[in-house]
Amino acid sequence: MRFAEIEGFEDVKERLIKSSGRNHHAQIFYGQNGSPNLSLALAYATYINCQSPTSEDSCGMCVSCNKIDKLIHPDLHLIFPVSSTAKVKASQAISNNFIGEWRSMVLSNAYPSIDDWVSFYGAENKQVNISKEESRQIIQKLSLKSFEAKYKVMLIWLPEYMHSTSANAILKILEEPSERSIFLLVTNDYQKLLTTITSRCQLVNIRLFKDEEISTYLQKNLGLSESWIFRRWDFQNLGFSEYGIFQNLGVVQNLIFFIILDFSYYQSFRLWDVFFLILSMYFVVMLTFKIL
Repeated sequence: MRFAEIEGFEDVKERLIKSSGRNHHAQIFYGQNGSPNLSLALAYATYINCQSPTSEDSCGMCVSCNKIDKLIHPDLHLIFPVSSTAKVKASQAISNNFIGEWRSMVLSNAYPSIDDWVSFYGAENKQVNISKEESRQIIQKLSLKSFEAKYKVMLIWLPEYMHSTSANAILKILEEPSERSIFLLVTNDYQKLLTTITSRCQLVNIRLFKDEEISTYLQKNLGLSESWIFRRWDFQNLGFSEYGIFQNLGVVQNLIFFIILDFSYYQSFRLWDVFFLILSMYFVVMLTFKIL
């Protein structure tokens, strides 16, 4: 993930890049569901470990950038809420045992919600959390020297789901991490975090997408014209502006519902675009019912 892949937020990007030379050891990327808080945290992790960064972004071509882009860098540690499933016992419900599923979800949806996640890996209505065992995993991983990167990055997605014992267990290492280790906490509700955690972190506030940023994204990635977007698109009713660009359903899924509501859309659309959207609908249905 590079900063250039995230539409808008130039002020946040600039602030993160300027701070990269004096990295705070723990930062909270706070944004409501649908904001690019996870994407910006990953872009920041990519930038500080890039082998040839520019003044505006990571290079996107070096070994480090490529590995972080695929979420397989050995110095990028990922922690997130999980639960037991039909295949994973409660005692084994830690991030390491779901890392493949989490990677797949984030690589296909850069703006996931907790509902997207539990649906993706099959939580079966079980309560998710970040257990005390995860805190042991965090301490163990950060006690090791980095394999190849300048910084070891411990990214905790949705730390508000941390069990109190787990949160308390990482306080010492959060305050005094090992050399060149950085915590990135990506949260939708930092007020649910323990004050002993927030007091040890630097807060990065991340807003939701603006309508014009959504419009630019659709023009760049789906080839829609600006006139078509503003003539036919109701961002509020489709759940973009108020709740975020990828709230609950992704852009493709929102497009599908929009097409169903306005069939006349096809009359002005190219055949190739119709084929692409039908193919997208197929994959959405397959993922929804876990046929793939």
